Amino acid sequence: MKRFGKKLAGFLLAAALAVTAAVPAFAASRSAVGKIYLTIDSTVGLKNDSEDVTVTPYGDNTDFYYVSSIYIENNDGNGYTESNPPKITVTLEVADEENYCFSGTASKDFRLTLADSAKDGYGKAEYVKAVKKDDRSTIELTFRLTFNKKTTASTTSTIKSPVGVSWSPDAYGTGIWSAVNGAKYYQLRLLKDGSLTGDEFTIYGTGYDFSRLMGTTGSYSFEVRSVKSSNNAKSAWVRSGEIGSYAAGSWKQSADGRWWWDYGDGTWAAAEWLYINGKWYYFQEDGYMATGWITLYNKSYYLDPSSGAMYRSERTPDGLYVNESGVYVPGI
Repeated sequence: MKRFGKKLAGFLLAAALAVTAAVPAFAASRSAVGKIYLTIDSTVGLKNDSEDVTVTPYGDNTDFYYVSSIYIENNDGNGYTESNPPKITVTLEVADEENYCFSGTASKDFRLTLADSAKDGYGKAEYVKAVKKDDRSTIELTFRLTFNKKTTASTTSTIKSPVGVSWSPDAYGTGIWSAVNGAKYYQLRLLKDGSLTGDEFTIYGTGYDFSRLMGTTGSYSFEVRSVKSSNNAKSAWVRSGEIGSYAAGSWKQSADGRWWWDYGDGTWAAAEWLYINGKWYYFQEDGYMATGWITLYNKSYYLDPSSGAMYRSERTPDGLYVNESGVYVPGI
């Protein structure tokens, strides 16, 4: 039994060595595809929302491999710029993995050429990296399509932010702003008590009725930004002034003559703005209506000393100017 065991162990060892030796022999029998030559055509970043990219092999070894997929790495909707041009990964696979494989992954192992139709917009196709996979049967090549000077100046430029961002004086809860030249649309988001509430969304006009989203008590503002037609570049966000939720209930007066707002359900307004009969009022933390100058979130407002109504687009009794949102504007 001992001799048999030794013979069996020797046989297994020999078999294992034979298999091990066979692996590199098989690998060595595969021929390298050679240098990769690719022609690239695209309109990504040149036309609105384009995702068109074609990659075509050329040269005398095109029968040995093919393009299996193309992926735009930075197609995140934020547009492309000179410092953030389209970044594309193309996957190549050998046609016969038993007899061929890819070899080098350095930039010298690839020749990337722009199609004639792409040269008007791009400066060059620039190698980024290449990674071999599947025992060298697959290679993932990543490159950038850098913009030429003409494109950089006209297509990848930024866009101005909206101006005149405010709440409409004529319709409660409607945000308005001025149109921006070159904007395809605008993105909006609503804030309650200084924090985002709900989702960001897109509209094509220069006004939006938020009132249906303002169903709970609090101070509301909104933010808007422009999105450029040519390349989806986005402006900075611009925030409006604050308004309060629409008031339901009735006025009540205390024994000492101060006014407060009764919601009619056992609660009252406190530390919030309310829109009542076309006017804005602020109720302090103790529930009583505020008058005179108040400061909230680093913005100052003036409330009529008698009625408590907020001043808008006018001068206060002490000669200071407040804008359409009631916010004090220095130097005017």
